[in-house]
Amino acid sequence: MTRTPTMVLVLAACLAACGDDASADTDGVTETAAETGDEEFVSVVQEGIAGGVVLSGYSHSGGMTMVGGRLSSAPGVDAGGPGTVYWLQDGQLCRHSDVSDQTLWWIDGTGDDSWFAVGEAGTILRYDGQTVHDESVQTDAIFYGMRASEPIIAVGGDPFGTQQGEIWQREDDGSWTRIHEELAGVAFKIHEDWIVGTGVAWQLMPDGSLVEHFPPNNARLLTVQRRAEDDVWAVGGAAAPIVLHWDGSEWEEIAYAAACGNGGLNGVWTEPGGDVWVAGFFGAMARYDGVQWDCNTPPVTFEHLHATWRHEGQQWWGGGALLSAGGETAVLGRFGADPLDLTVVDCEL
Repeated sequence: MTRTPTMVLVLAACLAACGDDASADTDGVTETAAETGDEEFVSVVQEGIAGGVVLSGYSHSGGMTMVGGRLSSAPGVDAGGPGTVYWLQDGQLCRHSDVSDQTLWWIDGTGDDSWFAVGEAGTILRYDGQTVHDESVQTDAIFYGMRASEPIIAVGGDPFGTQQGEIWQREDDGSWTRIHEELAGVAFKIHEDWIVGTGVAWQLMPDGSLVEHFPPNNARLLTVQRRAEDDVWAVGGAAAPIVLHWDGSEWEEIAYAAACGNGGLNGVWTEPGGDVWVAGFFGAMARYDGVQWDCNTPPVTFEHLHATWRHEGQQWWGGGALLSAGGETAVLGRFGADPLDLTVVDCEL
């Protein structure tokens, strides 16, 4: 386990059950684990899962659902897809590979088996626990994040063309309205009332207006988690990791331990009173207790991790071949020493 004191750096920027007739496979799975130090930081991974990368996950009463898909082989020129929905239930990883023509970047729900997922080319899907409904909108934007609590919000933008952001809101009749466009940067993620993106951070107010809290050094922020009005965490970067904390009045730059990785960070998860967990490039899986970082050294995988989330009291990570043209394989990680050896089956939602 690596435990590194905090130091300030200037950081710069990049469900349903399975069908009885599903055919099982192991998808070239490899499993590794790491244990270091006098106090264990142990994680396990399962690599080589065919069907597309895992880009986010959602824990709910019926299990754990993840979305992703095949990445574009020429970003900004050719579209990615198809999108994939994975869900974990009874020790099986169910895979539905044709739920959308577009790669799905984020999933969110309110605790039950229903969820919303968003992705490329204005894709918005709503699952009501039985059926997937297509609520996609006409836009060139990629939706990278969404919030399933009311009012339901999707955020994104055009990272390859205008490099501007958009914010959409779902109306009571199920239609979607663009409430903000031509924003100063692509909006990547939303959590509660906070939105972050390329050199930008906003609070979305109850009346739909935006309050700017832009990060230092034009930081490229990819994910945000709000614990309280004066306790917000955001991560990002590309060539170097970025970790920022909002204290209610300004951003503080938090040093990321060099031993835990030197690439950008893509995901963050935390809760009030809890540790901060991050996911990043080259197998970055780490935990911050407010003073020091813990991580596997060396990493248990060199696959790239895009998101981290909590399910049934355990921390999970998802990612895959994020930097490979047409990335088509996923990796899952979990904190703890119990082996991760999921049977992968093709299923229908």
